[in-house]
Parts: sequence; structure tokens; C-alpha cells
Amino acid sequence: MIDAVIYYRGNKHAGFFLRGHAEYAQPGEDIVCAAASVLAINTVNSIEKIAKDEVTVNEIEKDGIIDCKLSENPKELSMAFIESFELGIKDVEAQYGDFIKVTSKEI
Repeated sequence: MIDAVIYYRGNKHAGFFLRGHAEYAQPGEDIVCAAASVLAINTVNSIEKIAKDEVTVNEIEKDGIIDCKLSENPKELSMAFIESFELGIKDVEAQYGDFIKVTSKEI
């Protein structure tokens, strides 16, 4: 199961955390893991390359962990990218809820 957490500071998007493996299918064929990974990587890349904002990313591949936090004063565009990630990951949860759970947390 993938645990996804959307971080907030007040009512503003502040980052996300992913942990685990969906185990929907064999490694290399798991569309749930692939969807979560693509959403996460694209979000981080967009924050860094399009918004040109600071983001802290800790990744532990063997444990399936990605922890992404925006700076204390992020750009509006960076927060929009996190909101877009939230929309996408919740869509994955809506279709594959047995393999991914999305929650939120104040940081």
C-alpha cells in the first residue's frame, strides 16, 4: 500500500510525502506505483525548473519514500504544483483505493 500525505501550512499547500509500494502488480508492471512516481517526480521538477523555487526532497528508493517540502515562503506557483499533485494522487486513489491512501497533515 502507498501512503500519500499532503502537507499544509495553514490552508496553503506545503509539500507531500509518499511511502510504500502499491503491490498492484509485479515491479516494472505496477501502474499504481508508476502513477504515484510520475506525479511526484513531475511535481518536484516543475517546482525546481518552472517555478524556480526552493524545495527540500528526501528520497529513500528502497523503502519507497519521497518527502517533499516547500520553503517557508514558497511561490504561489509552487503551491499550485503541490495542489495539482494532490488532485492527481486523489484521482489515483479514487480508482485504486485498495492500493493507495491519501491523507493530509499540518506541518
